[in-house]
Amino acid sequence: MKKHHRQHYFSSAHLRYSLFLIVLISLLTILLFSFAIRLIGEFMEDLGYEMQGNIPALIVVIIGYAVIVFSLTYYFSHRFIGPFERLKTDMSIILGGFFYLLLITRERDDIYIRSFVDEVNNMLDEFESLCISRQGLRDILHKDMKGIIDLLDDEGTSKEDLRESLLALRGKLERLTEKACKEPAE
Repeated sequence: MKKHHRQHYFSSAHLRYSLFLIVLISLLTILLFSFAIRLIGEFMEDLGYEMQGNIPALIVVIIGYAVIVFSLTYYFSHRFIGPFERLKTDMSIILGGFFYLLLITRERDDIYIRSFVDEVNNMLDEFESLCISRQGLRDILHKDMKGIIDLLDDEGTSKEDLRESLLALRGKLERLTEKACKEPAE
């Protein structure tokens, strides 16, 4: 199965920019609602209603502001939190032994989450390689150790034949484990 990787990088500058936009949208919304209160108050007075402190206009604006805040909260929570339930389910499937699978994000998911998922997918690729190596190691050990045991059981086996079999096994094991794990930094 061919795996597809997208590279997404993020930085704290992107996060600052996103927060700046959220604050800016909030401030502009407050300005818009302040302007709307004035306009609604003037409209109601033009209709002949006596306005004392623009209470109805203020109520309309507060309801409008609540709708916008709810909409923005829903939108951002869907982008930031929504992917995690899918990712949790996918991780359970992968941990069940399907190591060749990758985590998938949607284009609408936040770029930070997509970048994180890409890094997790890189780790899953490495994990899959380790599992394949482990299976290969198990197969080699089973086959070659059986051959060595057979040589030991055969009374006509020379020390040189036994030595060559052990050296061949060591060579196979070294080739299979040539990518070393890094030691943790102290």
